[in-house]
Amino acid sequence: MLHGLWPGLTATDGVRSLVGSVAPFAFSFARLPTVWCRSVIRSVIMAPFVILGFGACLAAAGLRPLYVLEDGALRLGASGHPAFLAGFTLTSLYALLLELVRGRQRFGVILLGGDVMILLATGARAPLALAAVLILLVTAFVRAPAWPWRARIPLLLAGFAAPALAVFAAPLLGFVRLLSLAEQGDVTSLSNRNLIWPVYEAAFLRSPWFGWGTGAGKIVVPVGTPLWQLLGTNAAHDEYLRIAVEGGAIGLALLLLLFILWWRRGLHGMSRPERQVMILVLLAFSVHSATDNTLIATTASLLFAWVSAVFGRAEREAEGGLRS
Repeated sequence: MLHGLWPGLTATDGVRSLVGSVAPFAFSFARLPTVWCRSVIRSVIMAPFVILGFGACLAAAGLRPLYVLEDGALRLGASGHPAFLAGFTLTSLYALLLELVRGRQRFGVILLGGDVMILLATGARAPLALAAVLILLVTAFVRAPAWPWRARIPLLLAGFAAPALAVFAAPLLGFVRLLSLAEQGDVTSLSNRNLIWPVYEAAFLRSPWFGWGTGAGKIVVPVGTPLWQLLGTNAAHDEYLRIAVEGGAIGLALLLLLFILWWRRGLHGMSRPERQVMILVLLAFSVHSATDNTLIATTASLLFAWVSAVFGRAEREAEGGLRS
């Protein structure tokens, strides 16, 4: 406030953005009943399949297509945007892995395979890569008596066979975005993110300590500019950069510190396998935040509702000495 907000940002806009940024964490600061926690966890697991089913109904009614065309390839969006569907699916995958380790998901491996197929169809590269790495790490290295090795072997075999299957499928399924990019040798491209990041970096350097106020990240690249038209959005696609612009280095450091403290507190009462899975989820989320809008997108509401439910369940179980 000493040097003023970012040009075009009002105090009202800043407060509204702050409320929106805090909202996904609302359940994290409440005493959550066990029944609520269980219901949220089940809902999160089934969310991508419900979205897909609803999208199929809309497509059958001729109201909207299941797929959108992007760069000459198809991306599954179902009833929403492909990136949002990928975010919901990634959270579902996190939830499934945790329930598998707990030994509480009868059809977990089948649903996990469904999540992977949905991620592949959305063409979202970072979520799919994170999902593959997380499945491998949890399946191969997290020891959990409730999830015996005989139940893990099919998952590991499928994981090792997937790259070879992708190579064979790429020429036949070139209309799928991810396989199309792989065939072109462009699977690691940044989708023009490298064009918007320097703009945010320059804004950060103009006020590196305290930033320009919450909401500034939405207007650093004005709507209607050539860059906005090229990308189709003015979002940073890098939460570290966005927070640095809005809150400076001090704001970013505080956010990271409080995130770690919140996560550490939430892990109390969990078994060792559960703690290991949740730590891997935090690491995956940290990596994902460098290439996507993980705190301000719609998917954040589902992700943090699930995290709150997991932490709330662990707290109730620790109090009662029970497992659900």
